Amino acid sequence: MPPPPPPRPDRVRLRQILVAYEGAKQSSATRTKDEARQLAEKLQSELRATPAEFARLAARHSDDPSGPLGGDLGVVREGDLVAELESAAFALSPGEVSDVVETPCGFHVLMRVD
Repeated sequence: MPPPPPPRPDRVRLRQILVAYEGAKQSSATRTKDEARQLAEKLQSELRATPAEFARLAARHSDDPSGPLGGDLGVVREGDLVAELESAAFALSPGEVSDVVETPCGFHVLMRVD
């Protein structure tokens, strides 16, 4: 019998890259939704190969206020994020980069720090 999965944490430390698009909630971006999706997918692919680049790429590409801080969101507890992001964030292992997650604000790539 395989061992049970580890318990789900009640908080995680995260980094985020948000790629917004024109018309997204709280966005002043001018890129199209398709351009935003393509950029988010490109960043996600790069980060899966080299997660150590997350802070640099967040500072360069993220439309979130955390971008200049390397995408550091700090410690996030259950209930702090919209459902789509929470589901992705709490499923990650430390050091793991998420799939691209779409919310009304745009396309997100997350990395669990611890």
